[in-house]
Amino acid sequence: MAQALAALGEVAVWELWGPGDPAALRPEEEPLVSDAVEGRVVQFAAGRQCARAAMAALGVEPMGLGRGTGRSAAWPPTLWGSISHTDGYAAAVVGRRERCAGPLGVDAEQVGRVEDNLHRRLFLPDERSWLIDVGGDPDGDGDPRDGGIRAQAATELFGLKECLYKAQFPLTGAWVGFHDVHIGGPKASDFDRPIRTWYLTPATDLPALAAVDWPCRGWSTLRAAPGSEGDGERSNAARAPDAAAADEGGPTATTDRPAVAGVALTVVAAAPRR
Repeated sequence: MAQALAALGEVAVWELWGPGDPAALRPEEEPLVSDAVEGRVVQFAAGRQCARAAMAALGVEPMGLGRGTGRSAAWPPTLWGSISHTDGYAAAVVGRRERCAGPLGVDAEQVGRVEDNLHRRLFLPDERSWLIDVGGDPDGDGDPRDGGIRAQAATELFGLKECLYKAQFPLTGAWVGFHDVHIGGPKASDFDRPIRTWYLTPATDLPALAAVDWPCRGWSTLRAAPGSEGDGERSNAARAPDAAAADEGGPTATTDRPAVAGVALTVVAAAPRR
């Protein structure tokens, strides 16, 4: 993922499988989960650990992160950053403001949790049509919803909308709903590549959207737990080089794709309109 984000400037991503360490929380972070259940505390700690590791990968002194506006982390004025966590997994993306295109949003979602009955509320009509088309009909029964890459595609699409909200908020301070932004999806064959690139554009005339330089770009990848089937690159962090993103080629599409499982990791950058 870090290679794909290289075009944004100096950006680092970090992931952590398993629970975080509550003992590693900094004094300004501990009160934020003082009344939380244990599961929430370890997830929160995992996210903060990822954030500090990403800072260190950029050569920035790791620091505690309190709570900022909109319940997001309070990043120092020299950094853009975002944190996400789900069951057993956390990730953070951090960029230097003076060397980064704009605010960043990251999201991590367990594949399969964005069920069909949620699609109408989350996705625009053409996005729903794209999900049907890209999913295919691998068992030939006339129902494209029951196999292929539909679950993964829906999870990544949802994650990108979550990322966009996080990325645009520092620019607009506004609530942006799921139907306010349209996302152009890749081809089915792109799901055989390690990284997918997406383009986000306004779908409504919400005034706050005028503060963003459109289109925004997003990236997605499927992460598998270390040692599991389908596990890919497991390097926890990589500092994005100044050069352009590396080639994201992969094998051609197949018709006998197995069911996918894992975590959909998505990132969006929102540059300010100049």
